[in-house]
Amino acid sequence: AKLFKAYDTPSGLPKGSVNLKTGRAHNMNWNGNAYIVAEAATQQIEYRYLAKATGKEDYAKKSEKVFDILDKITPEDGLLFEKLKDGGENGATFITASKSSFGAMGDSAYEYMLKLWVQGGRKEEMYRKMWDKAMNGVHEQLLQKST
Repeated sequence: AKLFKAYDTPSGLPKGSVNLKTGRAHNMNWNGNAYIVAEAATQQIEYRYLAKATGKEDYAKKSEKVFDILDKITPEDGLLFEKLKDGGENGATFITASKSSFGAMGDSAYEYMLKLWVQGGRKEEMYRKMWDKAMNGVHEQLLQKST
C-alpha cells in the first residue's frame, strides 16, 4: 500500500519514487520532475493481478488510468513522448519532451500495451488499438531502409 501512494497526484499518473518511511512520492530532479512514460506505463499488469488477488479494485483502476491518459494525449502517429507533466486545468497532463523513444524511458510503455491486451483476454481493445497505432507510427516515422 505504501508504493500505491505514488498515484496520489492531480492527474493520476504515478510519481517515479516513493519514500517508504514517510510515504512521500516524487519525481526525479534530474528529469525536471517530469513523469517518465516507461515508469508510469509499466505497473498495470502487476496492479491488476494484485487487485484480483486482494479484491481491492482500486489497484487496477488507478493504474489503468495511466493508459486512459496516454490514449487521450498520444499524437496521431501513436508514438509516445518520454516525459509528461501535470498542469493546466483540472490537473490535465501534457507532453513536456519532443523525443519519442523505443529505448530507455519509453520502450516498456509499448510492451505493456500488448501485454495488457493479452492479460485482459484480448478483449480490451484500447490497448490493442494503441499498440497498432504505435507500430504504424514506427513504420511511418522511424523505419528507414538503407541502400
